[in-house]
Amino acid sequence: MSITLEATLREDTGKGSSRRLRRALGIPAIIYGANKNPISITLGFHTLAHLLEFNEEVFTSVIAVNIGKKKESVIIKALQRHPSTTQVTHVDLLRVDSKHTITTGVQLNFINDTDNELLRLGALLNQFITNVEVVCLAKDLPNKIDVDVSDLTMETIIKLSDLVLSEGVKLKVLMHADADLHDQTVASISPQRKISDDDMDDIDGVDGVDDVEEVDKEEESED
Repeated sequence: MSITLEATLREDTGKGSSRRLRRALGIPAIIYGANKNPISITLGFHTLAHLLEFNEEVFTSVIAVNIGKKKESVIIKALQRHPSTTQVTHVDLLRVDSKHTITTGVQLNFINDTDNELLRLGALLNQFITNVEVVCLAKDLPNKIDVDVSDLTMETIIKLSDLVLSEGVKLKVLMHADADLHDQTVASISPQRKISDDDMDDIDGVDGVDDVEEVDKEEESED
């Protein structure tokens, strides 16, 4: 997927400068990596907000950043947000090139649950891991990794080593010498939980029925 962002060089740095920039609807960002000097830039607030809201693959796509006549190929490495408004306040962009691998997070996409008879009958799909770190060249970066749960049973599980990866993509956690120790469970199926009498009592309490009856009795006693 081709994504392009327009940016301008940012000469002033520091908290005060960043606050003024954000008031002017600019987002401070930095481009770093690939053994080159970091570059401070400004991104447009509305353009970035639109991209983050409507493009689900933005975090796993190579982005072309145009800075005047210069172009940088990057991926989004980190976003900083305001604690109360969740508005983006800073963006970290990592340079990528055709020769060096990158390490970044990729979302797991659980598919074919409707083809699994147990899940159709009400069993529960347990998703223990929903995001993994991959190591690959930028050209091989997947937008997501599909996890097929159609054949999953009560007696089986899906582990990290069971994930089907495209060519050139490796899981960082399984690249260690002791990979077996890090081969975690990704998904499993468990029976649908039955609601017991105690649970029903808790539900009644939450609904407030018992509390209302107690209040009515107290009012009758006072009368």
